[in-house]
Amino acid sequence: MGSSGLVASAYHIKVTVRDGKSFWLSSGNWKGSSQPLIKSADRMNPSKTNAAGNREWHVVVDNERLAAFFRNHILADFAESRNLGGTPEAVGEEILIDVPVAMLEAITLEGPPAEVLEPREVDRRVRVKPLLTPDDAGAVYGEAVLELIRSATRQLVFQNQYIKIKSGMTGYLSELVDALVERSREIDDLRIILRSDGKESGQRQRAEAARSGRGS
Repeated sequence: MGSSGLVASAYHIKVTVRDGKSFWLSSGNWKGSSQPLIKSADRMNPSKTNAAGNREWHVVVDNERLAAFFRNHILADFAESRNLGGTPEAVGEEILIDVPVAMLEAITLEGPPAEVLEPREVDRRVRVKPLLTPDDAGAVYGEAVLELIRSATRQLVFQNQYIKIKSGMTGYLSELVDALVERSREIDDLRIILRSDGKESGQRQRAEAARSGRGS
């Protein structure tokens, strides 16, 4: 990591490949806060599920061509990291955090999930476009996502960990937010999931809502 490393600051693992034949792709990275271990018996208990962390979307795909695509990139990352002086990282011990009892009592006041969804099996041909980051200044990923957003006509669903808008910011993130705002004025069914919008992005969203005539 760092200016001389393969990755500037963080490497968020969101895909793993099994036996070169199938892969597991997730919206969250491989941290306990994104992928909490929740026992089956606790899935309807809000004091367990709500305190565990984010709940992410996952897809398990049996496709050798796509599995090979992701596997080759992961192995290339390992090789390049070693060339730059990187070493395998040891798996850290589980970190336990004391949570105030008052917080747990507040959580138990919330209702359980309305429904625990079973995995949905899809046995048909599906067209996909695998994208990897980081790429050349975010161009490959940014342009592909912008194309998808702008092509929506009936429904647009968008999920990201957060959106942070800084004063004077330019580039693909700014264009992405502008594209979402633009489509929100044209599409009735537009849904956005964020872990946190942050202070600056919240101000931006309120300003855009006011400009478009949609009050909160």
